[in-house]
Amino acid sequence: MIIEKNNKTRAKSVPVDANAVEARARATESGETVDVAGTPAVEPGRQVEEALLIFKESLENSVDAIGMTTPDGHHYYQNRAFTELFGTVGHDPSSVYVDKKKADEVFQTIMPGGRWSGELKMYNKDRQVRDIFLRAYANKNDHGNITALVGIHTDITERKQAEEELRISENKFRSIAEKASDSIFIKDISRRYAFANPAMQELLDMPENEIVGKSADEIFGSEQGRIIREIDDKAFCGQSVNTARSLVIDGKEKFFSTSQIPLVDSNGAITSIMGIVRDITAIKQAEEALRENEERFRAIFNNAAVGMALTSLTGHILKVNQAFCMFLAYSPEELTDMHFSEVTHPGDFDIDARLYQELIEGVRTSYMLDKRYVRKDGKVVWGRLGFSLLRNTDGSPKYGVGTCEDITARKRAEKEIRHLNQTLEQQVAERTEIAEARARQLQALSVEMVEAEEHERQRIAQILHEDLQQILVGARFQAQSASRRANPDAVFAHIDRLLEEAIAVSRGLSQQLSPPVLHQFGLAAALEWLARENDEQFGLKVQLETHAPDVKDSSLKVFIFRAVQELLFNIVKHSGVKSANVILTAVDQHLVLTISDPGRGFDPEILNSPVKKGGLGLVSLRERVRAIGGDLVIDSAPGRGCRFTLTVPRSLSETTVPEAARPRSDEPQPMIFPSYAAVFDPNGIRVLFADDHQVLRQGLISMVKGQPDIVVVGEAADGEEALELTRQLNPRLVVMDISMPKMDGIEATRRIKEEMPDVRVIGLSMFDDENVARKMREAGAAAFVSKSESSTELLKTIYEVAGNRPDVARTESSPENTHKTS
Repeated sequence: MIIEKNNKTRAKSVPVDANAVEARARATESGETVDVAGTPAVEPGRQVEEALLIFKESLENSVDAIGMTTPDGHHYYQNRAFTELFGTVGHDPSSVYVDKKKADEVFQTIMPGGRWSGELKMYNKDRQVRDIFLRAYANKNDHGNITALVGIHTDITERKQAEEELRISENKFRSIAEKASDSIFIKDISRRYAFANPAMQELLDMPENEIVGKSADEIFGSEQGRIIREIDDKAFCGQSVNTARSLVIDGKEKFFSTSQIPLVDSNGAITSIMGIVRDITAIKQAEEALRENEERFRAIFNNAAVGMALTSLTGHILKVNQAFCMFLAYSPEELTDMHFSEVTHPGDFDIDARLYQELIEGVRTSYMLDKRYVRKDGKVVWGRLGFSLLRNTDGSPKYGVGTCEDITARKRAEKEIRHLNQTLEQQVAERTEIAEARARQLQALSVEMVEAEEHERQRIAQILHEDLQQILVGARFQAQSASRRANPDAVFAHIDRLLEEAIAVSRGLSQQLSPPVLHQFGLAAALEWLARENDEQFGLKVQLETHAPDVKDSSLKVFIFRAVQELLFNIVKHSGVKSANVILTAVDQHLVLTISDPGRGFDPEILNSPVKKGGLGLVSLRERVRAIGGDLVIDSAPGRGCRFTLTVPRSLSETTVPEAARPRSDEPQPMIFPSYAAVFDPNGIRVLFADDHQVLRQGLISMVKGQPDIVVVGEAADGEEALELTRQLNPRLVVMDISMPKMDGIEATRRIKEEMPDVRVIGLSMFDDENVARKMREAGAAAFVSKSESSTELLKTIYEVAGNRPDVARTESSPENTHKTS
């Protein structure tokens, strides 16, 4: 560097090498001339002096703080910058060092002739710590002796602070960029990417090392790269560019908003650009969905079948659809700007206003209310109002939206239904009262029935004890006395008369319980017998007339007979007269019985009274008649006698016939079976009985003992015993119970048929179950009989199974050839 002399202007401040300072000092002492760099010159002495003056002035004006110390540590020179920075150091130059060890390191390095340079901490004149860049060395003469220790100090505190701020700024930027959800990039002056944050890497699906150094053309293709370059050029021209456009990435169109700004250096020159890219695809889609929703809402609003209205927050109508106009008979123009109170019935305004206020205050999000409206023509109509608020993005209310369904017809129907419900409730209460009265009657009836049953038992017991048993005891005494007399004929004759009386009493009791005439000679004959019985027993004269064909239905015949019997007995008990009329006629598909008497009569309403203590027999009879599809009508009044009209259908279905009145057809009938046993065994059919109940086994054996061609060869109490006895006794047929201990009948049958296939087996069970029968047949049984069947059925099965020929035995267990009674 050339330093020019200027007497009036201060020389430019430059850093000065201490070697040059020392070289000039030596030249001055020897009278030589040197240049600024320390090279000897051929100038006269005056020029040397001027050069030294310029050099010293340069030292003084240098921005670097320069200080010199003798080898023994005496500080003897400092320039103006040194003084401004450190003040007057004094004799100890190490006092400005913050770190004394560092001071020792510097001096130990330069004393041998070395050089030291680096950053360290030093105190300024205000004892503030400053960052200093120090260049220190020892200056030597020609003889190699150290003449001075030179230190050039550059205050780098501001630079270090700037670097720290820059580092912090860069860290902040990188931290923000790395965590940002938006894509951030930097491009250098060549339009190539210099930085891409993680969001940018994710957007492009590329790592940063594949992005940095590439242009937009290389990443997006030439067509899209051209568009991106045009935007970059605007930013490099110093503009802040904001754009929104679509790009195709991985074959999918996406929408982005981009902001780009230029980055400049300290001189204001643009060195790069930074861009922030935000993926607004979802926003675009939401905007499109919002637009479609708005169009859809508009279509629904205008075409809805229910009334709809938009209102301001003050309750004024802003917009209505056609359905709402038709509901209130106003035009859209007439309703616009009207307050909702103007169309609300006064009786419903307060509750509507309260709910609306709660909606505005946020107490509720919506409400629904059935309210009355006043039409333009003054007519009151009902509407179901549903109301809510449309809100801004910040949650504040914007509009009110309401729907209104015309429910006038519904309200009218509800009113009618309430009226009907009240009527129905009244009727239900009345029917409940009747039902409760009927329940009390039935309860009393059940007690009376128990008492009547007990009374009948006592009557029958009295007949047996007072009549039949007394006669039999008397006959026994007569028989005992006859054995002691020489001529017992008279006694035996008396015994014979007593036995005849006993037979008559038992026959009378039997006829009362079930008259044979009823089953043998028909209803008319039975009614005639009943009339005679009432005359003989109670002195009641019954005038009987029958004008109907005989009843073929046995259940109906029994039912009518018992009904007439009850009604005649009722006359005997309550009428107070000794005469009655019974008339039987046929009308269409019904039989009509009229039973009347001229007695004292009664009020029929007492039959429905909850406090009634009598007449329960008539209530029971009426209920039974109605149960079979008939009716009992009672015509009576106090002092006017009674007329009972009983109407029943001509025939009854099985479901309406009382169980006790149904005729039984399962009574055993005597049968003569052909003897097949002689074909196979001249001594009869050899039978083995197997059952775990001894009483039942004995009953079975007693049943067949009267049959001359059946021989009982043994009896077993379980399956194992049955198998063993079959092996020993070789019976022709085994009657096998299924449920037995040790071995059941199914397993025993299977074992018998495996060992002795010619032996026939008949399954016997208390349960009439097809599955049990099937398993028994699968085991080899020839037949299956339920224990509930008659004894004749079992005898018949024994004869049939034993009579099968050996050549057809292979098919005897098939369902079509197996006899099963159930």
